Amino acid sequence: IHSKLALKELKISSENVSAMEVLVKHFKKMKMKDPLVVSPDLGGQVRAEEFARLLKTDSIVLKKHRDRKTGKVKILSEKVDVKDKDLIIVDDMISTGGSIVKATKFLKKHECKRVFVACTHALLVNNAAKNIKNAGVSQIISTNTIPSESSKVDISKVISDALS
Repeated sequence: IHSKLALKELKISSENVSAMEVLVKHFKKMKMKDPLVVSPDLGGQVRAEEFARLLKTDSIVLKKHRDRKTGKVKILSEKVDVKDKDLIIVDDMISTGGSIVKATKFLKKHECKRVFVACTHALLVNNAAKNIKNAGVSQIISTNTIPSESSKVDISKVISDALS
């Protein structure tokens, strides 16, 4: 009887905790000159715009299509003005890296300078990190939610602050 009562009284709540400010802080320390923030798809547009606002720079959004049967990604954007610019592709989670690879190759064809990737969760399965680097990304920078070589940003204080 007590356990049923305890379950009824148990209130579960959740809160979205963002790592964006600490990721931006990391990029500010890199002292990039006029970087451009890039969302690899329309779904990340708000995230990229917020990242750019905090970094005090501009952002663009790429249009992409993912074939639902094959999973293959194609960039639909035609032309972007990225020539000689350092870019930061911002995403929430990178699993296989397919979208990042396609976006990077597309941006490199438009003569950008360096490409960095910023993400909260870098799963990086099936040689994703290697494929992303081979596409032309200078550095993948992620939080330490999933420990890896790319885990450059500690979010323990962000989580601690959210809990208090």
